Amino acid sequence: MNYRQLGRSGVRVSSLCLGCWRFGEATEQSVAIRLVHEAVDAGINFIDTSNMYQLGESERIVGKALTPELRRKVVLASKVHFPMGSDTNEYGNSRRHIMQQVEDSLTRLGTDHLDLYYLHRPDPTTPPEEELRALEDLIRQGKILYAGSSHYAGWEMCRSMWVADTKNLCGFVVEQAGFSLMRNAAKADVLPCAEALGIGIVAHSPLAQGVLTGKYHAGEAPADARGVSRDPEVARKAKIATPVVERLLQVSGELDRLPEQVAIRWVLQTPAVCSTVIGPRTVEQLHSNLGAVGWELGAEHMATLTEVSTQI
Repeated sequence: MNYRQLGRSGVRVSSLCLGCWRFGEATEQSVAIRLVHEAVDAGINFIDTSNMYQLGESERIVGKALTPELRRKVVLASKVHFPMGSDTNEYGNSRRHIMQQVEDSLTRLGTDHLDLYYLHRPDPTTPPEEELRALEDLIRQGKILYAGSSHYAGWEMCRSMWVADTKNLCGFVVEQAGFSLMRNAAKADVLPCAEALGIGIVAHSPLAQGVLTGKYHAGEAPADARGVSRDPEVARKAKIATPVVERLLQVSGELDRLPEQVAIRWVLQTPAVCSTVIGPRTVEQLHSNLGAVGWELGAEHMATLTEVSTQI
């Protein structure tokens, strides 16, 4: 495993981050706990969850998996924004919601602090200063160490960082953005902004819901495939992705690598990306994803993949 600086922070995280969004749903507790343990054994020290994943069940499972010894080793991230109940204030990035939800997340995770706390989405109804002051207070209280944004546009990142600078508040150290060979719009907006501000990018969905593993390419995916059970649009996306997948299969064949390893590797070699979130449902998938580290794509292969990705 190799490690990179977490954006504007001094913390170093593994280039692969274990995403726990399926814990308690497609991945049952016993398998999820094993995934956490095997990931840490393999050198992954960055774990990503959210209060809204299965309404807190993902956090509970992660909390059960992290013994005190393991908790000291990992950089633990969670998020806040989405509804956690029917009350009108149980939603968004208001100070009230942030303060309530961080306490609930800490309880479920069985820890006294989060290393990284994301605003899971922008909230147009809450002033940026209110959001950042709440995060600043949590940092001063020791309940979170760093703050991040998720799915912010470039201008939203710039606005928040300007408010942070002018009001002497904590800014975001990272932005979590969807980014893959199938989803590279961030290159035109978010990535340049992040580089200019020194903000790191934590890229999620590097395999585009499994489309970039090549398993949908023949037209019939395995019956238990993620996209089949969760998103009927995946078949349509797979058809659109045909040029990318064909080029990906060509490159992976030339390198004697699995398509998913090449797809993740391409994301990791994109400037500003400090880590990418993988979401294995099985230990076998985890081991496959681990094959994306420890080597590099050459300039020619990077260029050919980048070229075809712009056609989507």
